[in-house]
Amino acid sequence: MNSPGPVDRWESIEPIVERVAAEEDVDPVELPPIGEVVDPDALTTLLASTESSITVTFTYCGYDVVADTNGHVSVE
Repeated sequence: MNSPGPVDRWESIEPIVERVAAEEDVDPVELPPIGEVVDPDALTTLLASTESSITVTFTYCGYDVVADTNGHVSVE
């Protein structure tokens, strides 16, 4: 599991890609586009929401990714 700390502010899904890449021990550009499994713009907008607490779970590169509006990301 890779969860080094919360994301300061959701401006992109880059932290998610970086954490999956760290688990795979590869450069993030070597991973398939995350847009194949989730809409990056919609995910960023959802996670940047400050009106309510939201948790999103999806599978990317064989990992269960859990991200929430508090900036927490786990990759299992």
